[in-house]
Amino acid sequence: MLVTRKKLFYLKITALFFIFVMAVIFLLPNISSAQVDTGLSYMEDSGLATTDVRVVIARIIKIALGLLGTVAVVIILYGGFVWMTAGGNEDKVAQAKKVLLNGAIGLAIIIFAFSIASFVLNALTGATSVHIGEGGTTVPSESLSTGGLGRIIQSHYPGRDARDVARNTKIVVTFKEPIDASTIIKDGDDEGEEIGDSPSDRILTESVRIVKKGDSLEAGPFVEASAMVMEDQKTFRFKPIKWLGNASQDTEYIIYLSNDILKANGDKAFSQADKCEGMSGAYCWEFTVSTFADTTPPKVTSVFPLADTTVARNAIVQVNFSEAVDPISIKNINIIDIDIAGQDENILKGFHSISNEYKTVEFITNDLCGINSCGQDVFCLPKDINWLATVKSIDPDHVDFPYSGIVDMADNPLDGNGNGVVDYTAKTENTPAETDDYVWEFSTNDTIDLTPPKIEKLIHHNKDESLSDIVSPPLVGEVDVIDNVHLKEPIEIYFSKVMMSSTINNSNIFIGDPRPEIIFEGATEGVPWYGWFYPSSSNISEEIDGQNVSKTCVYFKHAIFYENSGYYPSISSRLKDIYQNCFWQPCKKEAGENPGVNCDIVPGPEVLIPNL
Repeated sequence: MLVTRKKLFYLKITALFFIFVMAVIFLLPNISSAQVDTGLSYMEDSGLATTDVRVVIARIIKIALGLLGTVAVVIILYGGFVWMTAGGNEDKVAQAKKVLLNGAIGLAIIIFAFSIASFVLNALTGATSVHIGEGGTTVPSESLSTGGLGRIIQSHYPGRDARDVARNTKIVVTFKEPIDASTIIKDGDDEGEEIGDSPSDRILTESVRIVKKGDSLEAGPFVEASAMVMEDQKTFRFKPIKWLGNASQDTEYIIYLSNDILKANGDKAFSQADKCEGMSGAYCWEFTVSTFADTTPPKVTSVFPLADTTVARNAIVQVNFSEAVDPISIKNINIIDIDIAGQDENILKGFHSISNEYKTVEFITNDLCGINSCGQDVFCLPKDINWLATVKSIDPDHVDFPYSGIVDMADNPLDGNGNGVVDYTAKTENTPAETDDYVWEFSTNDTIDLTPPKIEKLIHHNKDESLSDIVSPPLVGEVDVIDNVHLKEPIEIYFSKVMMSSTINNSNIFIGDPRPEIIFEGATEGVPWYGWFYPSSSNISEEIDGQNVSKTCVYFKHAIFYENSGYYPSISSRLKDIYQNCFWQPCKKEAGENPGVNCDIVPGPEVLIPNL
């Protein structure tokens, strides 16, 4: 009778566990079959935990299977104990065999169930989003979290899902607000150096982790890298001590920024809405390193003001490169008054910024000369001056840090004359050093350019890969629905003037709707889109009335849109042209124009709403 009851007990346990596994397999896929991401940010205000429900399920199943596995092992041990203490009693030996058999069958079922559950959960969480077992959590192949670059991340290099990245690359992250460098950088103890100013400084692996995909984010091994920060305390550059990857096959890497990073004011840099697939208050992305090193020097592709032209005083000097350059080296762009002797002592004072995926550097003076129509400060060059602008290459007598010229993300110096090699000669007793600089001249007059930029046309890819032009986009407050937009290809926005690259970012050009009363036809009400998006740009030249006129095209890149959903790309009045005029179409502060719209706080209503 006792044996029969035990059999019934084991049978019930097995049946209940089988029902549980079947529920996981057949019910959870139905719950997850909708192809929209409802996000997790709605939980924040409730004060409850914001952990992804898929991760919670994975943890519950892991604990349950662990407990059952422990029970199975105990049963097997008990069977062995009965056998060893049977003393030749055939009944006890038979009982022990049955216990061992039942324990082995139970353990096999548990292992089989663990395999099935792991497969299903991996499918639900995006293949590699949750690693169940030893070693901690690994990162998914694509994170569709908040805003694509996180709420505080402005940009980073390499980009998300970048391919064919050079082995000798550096890694750069730019934040939207100043960051406490001591929460990212470990001081190398160089005397007289501030934290982040020395190549001996290292990344804090509690805050920044560089790992091969598949390795543990918690245990490593981590890539060792030096760390430096720009003066604005927003842009951090990490240089691996050893080259990434190997010479035989491509290698995938993951960058993880933790919630240990603090703003300069002491607040957490990442909010709970910033997620690294199951880990709140964090940000991560991945890229693939090739088998080759980068030995190609960067070139200058375009400049503003153009060579031998005269521009208004409120112009910004802009230099565009063929590839991303090291932000630590961008101060090697100098503007000098040609007519003043002692040029090295008369370099124009101002501020350098880097943007456009680290391919554009802009120089703006310190001379505050007014405000634009949106109430933003405007800085001017001195009037009626002939200027000599120099983008410096490396001095052959000073090739190491601190950089004496522009270098790219692989430390290749500037190819100023664009012939494919870096031409320089070292200094001798009789001849000075010659460097491969890029040099041009321009002039300023006594005028101020007050013409605001406008959108001339929009171009989007249709779902059949063809292109559609939209001329004369809607004005303030108007809504225009555009159908048949490609779910993946970028949207192109053509402006009437050259734009200030440092204002073309995911804070000023974004996807969202500041007017909650608008409901889009076909959109799923209450379901936000948590895909990444970021704009990049290039300057183009058009011939108008026999003259070449430079303009800017913005490429609005984004994650895959949902089918049959409405989106509202918006452009803020904080977007400026090269003369620091704010974007006209969102709003202006003159009386009678868009009354009640505050340019400084609320981005204006925008240009297009693809109804996909």
